[in-house]
Amino acid sequence: MVKIEVKELHKMFDDKHVLKGISFTLEGPGVYGLFGPNGAGKTTLIRCVTGVFAPSSGEVYVEGNLSYMPEKNLVWKFMKARTNIKVFREMFDGKGDLSKVFEVARYLGMEDELDRLAGRLSKGTQRKLTFLMSLAMGGDIFILDEPLSGLDVIARKRMREVIAQLADEGKMVIISTHELREMDGLVKKAVFIKGGKILDVKEKGEMSWEEAFLALVE
Repeated sequence: MVKIEVKELHKMFDDKHVLKGISFTLEGPGVYGLFGPNGAGKTTLIRCVTGVFAPSSGEVYVEGNLSYMPEKNLVWKFMKARTNIKVFREMFDGKGDLSKVFEVARYLGMEDELDRLAGRLSKGTQRKLTFLMSLAMGGDIFILDEPLSGLDVIARKRMREVIAQLADEGKMVIISTHELREMDGLVKKAVFIKGGKILDVKEKGEMSWEEAFLALVE
């Protein structure tokens, strides 16, 4: 079983109250959304869940091993893309099957980029590389912060397909994004956040995710 439970989570930075009593539970395989506008507190929440930040108060319970794709590309520019993946996996004792990771790389159109220096790759290709590095961790729970950012139309489609496949394999995938139009047909349940507070936790209904969010805030 994979599960994330957050109880009355608060996060302060000096006198700035960023997260204000966040509580929700996600349980079981599937693709989940963490939706909200820029500045809503999504990335801070993710960093508390992954242990990057310590909460000011409250509790975070995680059942399963985490793989995290940060909002910003984190690659070693002086290493080849292939080496980035291997070194990242070794550094964090990852369990991902490298043959499958490189198969995904080919599907995402990176076959000819794997032996290039990461620093010479486009921003979109570095984004794909950051995703592949998270796959190399081989977690039960994948937390992806704006995974489609900077990708072209074909890469975005294929990335969504890979994410759906992870869910089919029994993984929990959480996508944090403010771009909701491409989440329809992929995300089955979403946590809506604004101003550091939970607006709602909803299953996918007849409305698009964008319409559901607008109905909460307008």
